[in-house]
Amino acid sequence: MNRNGKTNAKKGPDRDYNAYKEFFDRESEAHVLAKWMNFAGINNIEDKPLKRPIPIEVEKWTVAEKSNWIHTEVKDFLTEIFLRPNDLAEMVDQLDAAHKEGFQCRSQGCLAVFPLHSSRVRSVLGFHLSLRAIILLTDKGNPHVQKIFHFRHEISQHPELDVESDGDADRDSLGYYKCRGGACRQVFTTNATRKRHERVMHQEVQQSEEPDPTEDKAAESDCIYNYHNARLQCGLLFLNIIDAIKEGDGCRLIQCYKVVILFNYKFKHTKYAYILLLLFAKIFALLPEREAELLVHNRFLNKKGKRGANIPLDLHMEHLNLVLKKLLQTMGGKITETAAQRCARSITVMNEVMDTVYEECDKAHRSGYHGNKNSKETVQSIINDLLQGNVFQFIPGRDGYQAFKKFKSNILDIDYRDFFSWIQNHLKNWIGVYETPHNQ
Repeated sequence: MNRNGKTNAKKGPDRDYNAYKEFFDRESEAHVLAKWMNFAGINNIEDKPLKRPIPIEVEKWTVAEKSNWIHTEVKDFLTEIFLRPNDLAEMVDQLDAAHKEGFQCRSQGCLAVFPLHSSRVRSVLGFHLSLRAIILLTDKGNPHVQKIFHFRHEISQHPELDVESDGDADRDSLGYYKCRGGACRQVFTTNATRKRHERVMHQEVQQSEEPDPTEDKAAESDCIYNYHNARLQCGLLFLNIIDAIKEGDGCRLIQCYKVVILFNYKFKHTKYAYILLLLFAKIFALLPEREAELLVHNRFLNKKGKRGANIPLDLHMEHLNLVLKKLLQTMGGKITETAAQRCARSITVMNEVMDTVYEECDKAHRSGYHGNKNSKETVQSIINDLLQGNVFQFIPGRDGYQAFKKFKSNILDIDYRDFFSWIQNHLKNWIGVYETPHNQ
């Protein structure tokens, strides 16, 4: 912060947003450049890349060929940053399709479809008994019920199908809880149902805490590398959001919000996650097509008429509020409700008159930006610190910073099954509140 000349950034974004934003932007730009230098094999910012050299025949290429080459390089660069073992969106889509279309038997050639995943794993023949009735009859030693209760479609009809390895040791890939009672392979919707089943049917099960497998992985990871890679991810996301606002690109901004909702959900900012989910529901389902289009694109204002000069509408409203406060201060003790309303209604016309006067006098508005240091010098100094610390070179077992000793490589390690349930619960609640264009 001292190198940026933005000591006010220490107050945090809630108390001095502009100072903190500039500090964050310079840090993000330095991380992007330092990561690219490590990726391309550049020792000094003025040197040429060694690992990924620029082709010699590049001067003879057409514009399309140059664009394709740059696109390939950037794609490889971003893939190294955002490498993930699982695709959260793909997993959620598979869960949604299964709940809508039914759960088909996972054995090839079997056309059986079940309304519930639990019935697919354990299909009861002839009739269905409630859990309470099964428990009562089982306690009486009824062998017929014992046989019905333990019959499973996939395990009994398709013994070659590997059902046990589905998901992890605690839950399967669809979020159902696995029974921990030895050879029993039943699945349950909730953890409470599983515990009740184990307490009644498998009294020998010890509810002991298993060691966390992530501890062994943490010993082999590089916490400093994980931290700066996560910092780079967040920086790229926010730089993309800022650029989408400046260019007035509503579609790109909505795409960025889809990543933001994951951060809000992961770090328990439930109100922000709820508002973003409701925004997506209005855009893609609830609002008519014209209103949804306006909600996506009518979010910006360009007062200068230049490229990349858009600002959010709520920021423009803050500017108008600032002008209104100045007008009300000049009234002093003579301020009344009628006078305040008259000032508020005259703001737009007054701004147009002032802009016309500035234009006729060939005078530019004074910029509100005041930087204490050259941004290029600031970024260069941060890059040197990052390269000297080898923060983008993976060193297994390296300890993290004092404040982030055990930093994970994936800061969005969200359980897609819980995330899907959270979305489904809200969508069910909104059915009785909102009307879609189809049933209006």
